[in-house]
Amino acid sequence: MRWRLERSLILAGFLAAAVILPLVGWESYRDTVRVAKTAQARRHSYELGRVLDETRARVVDAETGQRGFLLTGDAAYLEPYHEAIKNLDRVTDELKKLTSDNPEQQKRIATLEPLIAGKLAELQRTIDLHRKRGLAGATQVVLGGQGKQLMDRIRAVLTEMADQENNLRDVRSQEMAEALTGTRRIVLAGNLVSLMLLLLVFATSIRELSHRKHTQQALAKSEKLLSTTLGSIGDAVIATDMNGAVTFMNSVAQSLTGWTGAEAMGKSMDLVFDIVDKNTRSPIENPVKRVFRERKVVGLADHTLLLSKGGREYDIEDTAAPILTNSGEGLGVVLVFRDITAKNQAEEETRRQKELLQLILGSIADGVVVADSAGSFSSLMRPPSRSWASVPRTRLPTSGLISMAAICLTP
Repeated sequence: MRWRLERSLILAGFLAAAVILPLVGWESYRDTVRVAKTAQARRHSYELGRVLDETRARVVDAETGQRGFLLTGDAAYLEPYHEAIKNLDRVTDELKKLTSDNPEQQKRIATLEPLIAGKLAELQRTIDLHRKRGLAGATQVVLGGQGKQLMDRIRAVLTEMADQENNLRDVRSQEMAEALTGTRRIVLAGNLVSLMLLLLVFATSIRELSHRKHTQQALAKSEKLLSTTLGSIGDAVIATDMNGAVTFMNSVAQSLTGWTGAEAMGKSMDLVFDIVDKNTRSPIENPVKRVFRERKVVGLADHTLLLSKGGREYDIEDTAAPILTNSGEGLGVVLVFRDITAKNQAEEETRRQKELLQLILGSIADGVVVADSAGSFSSLMRPPSRSWASVPRTRLPTSGLISMAAICLTP
């Protein structure tokens, strides 16, 4: 139960870490994408601000060139004017592209274009008047204030556009900062939680390994004690796993089967424990198979002969039983058997002696009474064509295990 609980904790810890790490990775990816988009938007905002500044500068350059020409009459001062006219269309197109996703800025550009066109027309008119009428003719137009009004409105529109981009840039910078902060928090929290889980799993694993080490030591000690115990008993013992392969043999079993423990280890029980019927010499089903089939204690029938690997034969009797856990799970089979060859030979000799004794007693002409060592009659034999007289049931004096008295009876 304890191992199952700790194994569940370890598994739960690994699963939690396995879930947290991808989530942290996914959130980090999302925040990284947000940061990248925000950074791109900021670059876009800075680019738009640059183009707005260039637009303002081009208009100012055109006005500066016009004023220089009006004051000096020198056409060389018109160079900034011509350069500004040449680039303002390009700059305006860039503004349109950079604000294509912003309807408000697009409206401002629609307002800005005619203002720039009007300002350039005003500048060109004053230049033309200066060439025809001199400074006095151009001054009247300048003093009329139309050019200043156009320039003020151009500056106002450009300022509005720049202010909006600055605001957007501030918002995007704030979003980037929040995304980076969120990413740091998620990564830090995820790593801390994962680290705690891994530490918990590590501590649980260390404790479990220590417990298993102690358990293995206790098991090894128990197995050593069991092996020593089984090796010291007089009966032969063989243990198998659930596949019927030999896992243990004591010295008595090794002596009777002719197999060493190393040779028999992992071998099939049918090969190591070779048994036949003593009378018919036909193979007998291995008791281990019966245990697997019947799941109970079984024994061999009489007249079972064990064929040793070395060619010797032994009369045996045995018992085989399943090895079960507390929950009833099968671990294998244990077979206990003994050599009864001498016993059978003694019994056979006793039987033969009894038959011989009966034959001898049967050949005596007189009546015979046989008493045991306690003085009780164990056999009465009447001679042919005679009858028994009344024999008192008295205890006969005896010496040894069996006393016999031959009593001749009168007819």
